[in-house]
Amino acid sequence: MSGDTMNLNIVFNAGMYDLGKPLISRGLLKNGNHDNQFSYKEGWNVMFAINPLDSVNAPDAVVYDMQCVTFDSIRSKYASFAQGLRMLDCSGNPMNWKKNQSCSMLVCAHDDQENLIILFNRSPFSQNQMIGFMKQFPTPLHNAIYMEGGPETSLYVSIGDFCLQKVGSYVSGTYPKDTNETFWRLPNVIGVRVKNK
Repeated sequence: MSGDTMNLNIVFNAGMYDLGKPLISRGLLKNGNHDNQFSYKEGWNVMFAINPLDSVNAPDAVVYDMQCVTFDSIRSKYASFAQGLRMLDCSGNPMNWKKNQSCSMLVCAHDDQENLIILFNRSPFSQNQMIGFMKQFPTPLHNAIYMEGGPETSLYVSIGDFCLQKVGSYVSGTYPKDTNETFWRLPNVIGVRVKNK
């Protein structure tokens, strides 16, 4: 994966997608006037919002808990949204995932200073194990969103002389092996460009 063509510094999965319909996100996904998936998915109670329409009064990238903030209240504040599944709620309370699956995964959350934290793990853990790890962070985390799991899980960071390229592999049941070493072709990504100060 390379951010060179779009001058991006950070690139990662824009949520889960269906391998049978790989171009379409499983949750709501939109960028400006383009709706990749216009349907709001009930039960997916967290929203990643970027590209604020009023950058003075809104963070550049933020995860909202849809049980604490309504989608209607933020719909007109951002140009881009990616819907996902909660791991920690707006108060940092852990969600209990019923699905017993172990996988590599990418999670985004906020710390107590409202910094956006991107978490990547290649080792296969269940979502409940990952939630347990997040609860042990030295700074409390909240509004955690599960972005993707398995070999599709991707994280690319290139800032100055620092470059980080991470790919997932294992997912129990469908890809139970630690052999993936390349970025998969992803239908949708979130790209971040670092502002020059």
